[in-house]
Amino acid sequence: FGGSLGGPIIKDKMFIFGNYEGFQERLAKTTVAIVPSFQTRQGRLPNAAGQYVEVPNLQRGMLPFFRYSPEPNGPEILDSRGFPPGMAYSNSNRSRRVGENFGLFRYDYNISDSDTLSSNFTTSRGLRLDPSDDPIFRSNDRRTLYTVGVQETHIFSPNILNTANFGFSHARGQNQVTPIEAFPESLVMLKGENRANP
Repeated sequence: FGGSLGGPIIKDKMFIFGNYEGFQERLAKTTVAIVPSFQTRQGRLPNAAGQYVEVPNLQRGMLPFFRYSPEPNGPEILDSRGFPPGMAYSNSNRSRRVGENFGLFRYDYNISDSDTLSSNFTTSRGLRLDPSDDPIFRSNDRRTLYTVGVQETHIFSPNILNTANFGFSHARGQNQVTPIEAFPESLVMLKGENRANP
C-alpha cells in the first residue's frame, strides 16, 4: 500500500513531491526441526542394541535446558538398522512478521533562468521477525537506510554548464537470534549485554 502527492507551490518556480510505500505481512511459517526425543530429554540414550538406558554419570542439572528445545510431536527417527538414535521430529507453525516502510521527498526550486536547485530525501526501514527451525528461538532482523541528495545547476553560457552535487547516506543493519521466552537466571551461565532496539 502507499501513495504519492506532488505539484507546484509557486507556479514555474517551486515544486514538491512525496511518496510513501508500505508492506505488512503476517504469515504462518511451517518448520520441521530435529530435536531430542522424550527419552533423551529425561537423560536416557539408546545403547548399541537400540535400548534406552540412563546416561552414565548423568548431571541432572543439565536436564532443565531441554525446555529450550522443542518437544517432539512427530515420529522418532530411526537409523538404517531400525534403531533410535535419540532424536525425533518436531513440527511447528509459527507466525512470521514482516514490516517495511519506504518514503521519498523531493524539492525543486528554479532560482533564476540560470540556476536551479533540487534536493531529495529517502528513508527505508524494515523489520522481520522470523521463527527459526527451532521455534523456541526467533530471528530479529532490522534494516534502516537514509539518503540525502542536493544538486545545484548553474548555466554560465550556452556552452558552459556546472552541476554541483552533495550526497549523504546512512545504513544500519542488525540481526539477532533470541529465545522467545527469556532464560531464567538459574540457567544463565554467561551474561552479556543486550543491544537490541526496542
